[in-house]
Amino acid sequence: YLNWRGISIKSTRGRRNSVLIDCRNHGDSGHHDVMNYSVMADDLIRVIDELQLEKATLLGHSMGGKIVMTAACKYPDRVDGVISVDSAPYDYRAQTKYVSVVTKIVEKLKTLNDKGYTRNGLLEMLTTELGDSGVANMIATNIAFDENGLSSHWRSNKKILIENLDNIYDYEKCGIYVGP
Repeated sequence: YLNWRGISIKSTRGRRNSVLIDCRNHGDSGHHDVMNYSVMADDLIRVIDELQLEKATLLGHSMGGKIVMTAACKYPDRVDGVISVDSAPYDYRAQTKYVSVVTKIVEKLKTLNDKGYTRNGLLEMLTTELGDSGVANMIATNIAFDENGLSSHWRSNKKILIENLDNIYDYEKCGIYVGP
């Protein structure tokens, strides 16, 4: 689990402005029924447009890495450079062990009662249910807490994330980016 806010502040201090984006169906971003790398790359370019930037250097981690690679291929004239961390233009469905682990986690998440827990209680329950404290921490970042400090709802669009797993595993080659 990486805290990109801290990394972006430290790594760009005084040299560049950085903007951290929650992808569609994640965090506080809007919930949409369609979720694939092409539409998320379009979302990214819309943000660049809204910021009135001609070009940007794009950095993405994991799924975000595939999003920035797709954006660079679709819109090379809008991209100064690409940094993809822990991600490659690869179809992860071929990694059967990885897909199997994620599928098991997703099946548990479909039926898991995650409401009414304190933050520590939620982490403990998720770690027990999912068998991995790192995964539990990542999942917990997607859950909002009410004014009493109890877990209340998912920030992310859990239903659509689960329904679109194949689109996330897949990476449809969209061209070649020849920039940095």
